[in-house]
Amino acid sequence: PTLVTLAGGNWTSIAEEDGFELGDGMDVSAVLQGDRSPREELLHETHPSDGVHGAALTVGKWKLVKLRKERNTLPGWYLPVSVRPDTQHSLACSAPPSDPDPDQCTKQWCLFDMEEDPCEIHDVAESNQDVVDRMRERLAEYRATARTVVNPMWSGG
Repeated sequence: PTLVTLAGGNWTSIAEEDGFELGDGMDVSAVLQGDRSPREELLHETHPSDGVHGAALTVGKWKLVKLRKERNTLPGWYLPVSVRPDTQHSLACSAPPSDPDPDQCTKQWCLFDMEEDPCEIHDVAESNQDVVDRMRERLAEYRATARTVVNPMWSGG
């Protein structure tokens, strides 16, 4: 739908005339031209089992994260790429924690307000448990349809 719109066409009329099934495609041409995305939800990661890797979901201004410590080689919070001194960035972040908790987001779900804290420094899960619960339910819906990735390097093949 996006390419048809950018080329000046009308993808809905093409689909109706040709009987062409576009599935759940979305016209994001406006985003490419500088408008806000129509999507309010972004699945970063989930797996069929809650114990594999981790999970993360953004809905609106909220980002829910849980890491699996055994797979995470970094301590809980670490300086994001956006604020490392060797990178160019445009985020204005508050000072990072002087003593980051290595277990942050591994034992409990972390919730970040991406409008107020785009660098994900301040976990606000405790004061927004209703948001955590709703987002965990949404992640469970995604997890129910997730499939295990088959990678020969992981399976010895």
